[in-house]
Amino acid sequence: MTEMFNIKNSKDIALEEFEKEISNFNKGILIDMGCEDASLQNKFSTLGFSYVPIDISYSRGIMIGDMTNIPLAKDFAEMVFCCNSFEQCINPYKALTEFRRVLKGGGTLFMLTPYPCQEQIFKTDKNNVFVLNEMQLGRLLYVTGFVPIKIYILKNGINEKDWKIITIASVI
Repeated sequence: MTEMFNIKNSKDIALEEFEKEISNFNKGILIDMGCEDASLQNKFSTLGFSYVPIDISYSRGIMIGDMTNIPLAKDFAEMVFCCNSFEQCINPYKALTEFRRVLKGGGTLFMLTPYPCQEQIFKTDKNNVFVLNEMQLGRLLYVTGFVPIKIYILKNGINEKDWKIITIASVI
């Protein structure tokens, strides 16, 4: 008998997991890094955050910026939310250093990234540069000034290519 799964899109998964953890987060300014279209603005505003969308490509109402050179001041925000864009960064160390720079003390990083299976790395998304596992993410977080709070695999279906890694970390 085949088990049935409801495969959800990445933004829905990220929001669902974010809402489970929201009581642990400081409210304030939330940077949606790699947001594409700012479609989550109403949702984050409803949750009590001031929303700052940033993406590398131009779209109306979105600040243009690269995650390795975020055009915001140091200690700017309480939260960085990054859904399905971190793995496309050519320099994940520099991106995490920038996330740390723009976060206030006690700030939180929330990321959703693909699970590093062979199909995800070689076939699924040609824009993915680094698809890191939980240990690699944890080590990078530590060396860039974060304390990993939770890093876990979310099985979204029976195929590993649909699985995600949720990462929640706090500024040291």
